[in-house]
Amino acid sequence: MARVVEETFKEEKGGGVRWYVMADDDTVFLPENLVEVLKKYDHNGYYYVGMNSESIISNSLFSFGMGFGGAGFALSYPLVELLVKNLDGCLKKYHGYHGSDHILQSCMADLGVSLTQERGFHQIDLHGDISGLLAAHPQAPMVSLHHLDAVEPLFPTMDRLQSLNHLMKAAKTDQSRLFQQSICYDHPKDWTFSLSWGYSLHIYEKILPPSVLQVPLQTFGEWRKGAKPAFMVNTRGLSKDPCEIPHTFYFDSVVDSRGRGNPEEVIMSYVRKLPRRLPPCLASGNQSAHDVEKILVISPVTRLETVLNRSRSVIFGIQFGFITMNQIEQMLSRFILNQDWYHNPITPNDSIGSGAVSGFDILDVDTKREEEENAVKLYKWTKQMLEPSSLGLARRMK
Repeated sequence: MARVVEETFKEEKGGGVRWYVMADDDTVFLPENLVEVLKKYDHNGYYYVGMNSESIISNSLFSFGMGFGGAGFALSYPLVELLVKNLDGCLKKYHGYHGSDHILQSCMADLGVSLTQERGFHQIDLHGDISGLLAAHPQAPMVSLHHLDAVEPLFPTMDRLQSLNHLMKAAKTDQSRLFQQSICYDHPKDWTFSLSWGYSLHIYEKILPPSVLQVPLQTFGEWRKGAKPAFMVNTRGLSKDPCEIPHTFYFDSVVDSRGRGNPEEVIMSYVRKLPRRLPPCLASGNQSAHDVEKILVISPVTRLETVLNRSRSVIFGIQFGFITMNQIEQMLSRFILNQDWYHNPITPNDSIGSGAVSGFDILDVDTKREEEENAVKLYKWTKQMLEPSSLGLARRMK
């Protein structure tokens, strides 16, 4: 890989190159997100952008300060120019190192340049089912995925190639939101919703705070068996407690909203692929989500905006509500659940307003003629959009 960097640099004749991006040939990139990430940095400076492994043993064998080549990394033009001038001596110095990405990291360390970590680069030094990791993706653009041949297919009932092609349907709709976690609550039911946009949606039959939901469920296994501690992230164990394990819905389709009143919205459906095989949560006041089979989620067509001058990114732009088909059928949408929300590190008990994460705001449309008319429209639209067996709907009412 070191010589590839050199050869690519020497082949460049037209000028205008800002970044050199290196990766393995089985790495999946989301190019729009890659561009957005690199735009944050001055390409005239010396930058080495990437991420280390999810596996502690992998980082121990190579370097915790290394951008893993499977996940991919980016080098700014001035850094490559300086690297090429010193490459022969550096390769001779580190000829005993295993792994070209480790050699390059060592060369750049000698030049005084350390890794700038971006959490959207993923080496995936894991085995098994990585759905728990992807359902709690950090608030950073998803840039790359590696080792997809070493893990189970991303979607149940599909093989690896089908799963990747299916994921790309969501990515083509909006790369900026892919895998971004958002959280909302339905307090009357004591339900917690955790959405990984374009991938999965979890319903917990219990109110859980963001501090818990941001920790991945350990559905995956270690890269090398017996390595303890195994992971660079904290994990939640797979409990048999029905209050701690979610109902899981996977991305099913992108619904074209054109002609349905607002071409500025993207509607996605998430469906239950596998039964949870656990009894309902028995906590006081909880309701079972067992009968929910499909959920619709609406987001704007514009790219996701992030606020970077805070301790963590705050995600804006997705509107989410929930209403069961039983309510629609029995009461003609008597209740409309309306919530504009975004993910913010506050407690689930905060009240609605001022950008707070809150429960659903239930509006009694029997007392409001305009909302009642909207309810009838929603009823007719829902009957067209959902299969008869579907019992769930996520919808924002303006």
